[in-house]
Amino acid sequence: NNKGVELKFDYRTGNYVNGERGLKEIMVSNGVANDAALDIIDTASEKGFTIEKCIGLMRERYTDIQDGPGIRSEFFAWFEKNLRPYEDSAGVLKHIHRKKIHLFFVTFGDQKFQQRKIRTLGFHHPDTAIHVVEPPRSKAIIVKWLHCLYDGTILFADDDPSELDRVREAGLTEKQVITVRVARPQSPHKDVEAQHPHKEVTSLAELVPLLS
Repeated sequence: NNKGVELKFDYRTGNYVNGERGLKEIMVSNGVANDAALDIIDTASEKGFTIEKCIGLMRERYTDIQDGPGIRSEFFAWFEKNLRPYEDSAGVLKHIHRKKIHLFFVTFGDQKFQQRKIRTLGFHHPDTAIHVVEPPRSKAIIVKWLHCLYDGTILFADDDPSELDRVREAGLTEKQVITVRVARPQSPHKDVEAQHPHKEVTSLAELVPLLS
């Protein structure tokens, strides 16, 4: 039986309705040039986007921008308004909790920011845990540890095939870890080819049959 399910928020469980455009508008209204705003978003998104990273980069490049509550409140108002789960997420997460399967979010992002996402979407549950991976380590290290900790099969779902490949390269078999590529059309990794075989779904609802 599956002892745990690993998910990631962006492009798997939920996303931002007005993501890049909304962020860019806030930055431009605070004096950041349009092209610079896009570059700041890209840089802040490397290995886990956070609002604090975004503000830090703005202040590095535009020293006259004040690090105060005003700009933070703008960003977090955008966050609360635009953060949305995918339609298929809630039912699958309820199924996971009902089956008493442990749910893990393994992320390169900031733990507090990830916790805020989960609370905002109403996905918090006592059996939900967030594990942060510090680059250059891969998620495979945490997945391997979870498999050993719970002594059972872990389902690892991600939109980035390179992270799934690293699980196989770490020596974990399909009996130990079921690797599933979540092929959302919005994923920045949609054109990346996997080097190892993985199951593929386009909706989280398709994970249910795998959760024995």
